[in-house]
Amino acid sequence: MSQGDLAAAWATTHEPIAFGVHRKRPSDRSTGRGQLAARLRKGSVLRYQRPNGITRHPHEKSVPLMADLIESSTVRGDLVVDPCAGSGSTGVAAVLHGRRCFLVEYDRTYAELTVRRVQAAERIAAQMEAV
Repeated sequence: MSQGDLAAAWATTHEPIAFGVHRKRPSDRSTGRGQLAARLRKGSVLRYQRPNGITRHPHEKSVPLMADLIESSTVRGDLVVDPCAGSGSTGVAAVLHGRRCFLVEYDRTYAELTVRRVQAAERIAAQMEAV
């Protein structure tokens, strides 16, 4: 499902998002061993403003939304995979929060946009590390 056309005056006010986490080794969190997410999830409903006035992609997700999902289910250095990258918000959030990303987008225009956005995020992340 998607948010619908962001340029339309009226659209749905919610969108289900599915994501998964894969670990090569089972974590034994009950004894305090294993990797823990950077932050605990905020619940099953996350509220974020839709990107307003942005027409890069009709179903664009906000970077803060993707950052919360990434931070609640991964740790620094983990690989984040987005098989439908769209405008690249997942990749931007992953890079800015110290994760690696693997993004797939079949539309060349959006793929090129994603590359530019992720490269810009990589420059910002490098500047943040240098400080």
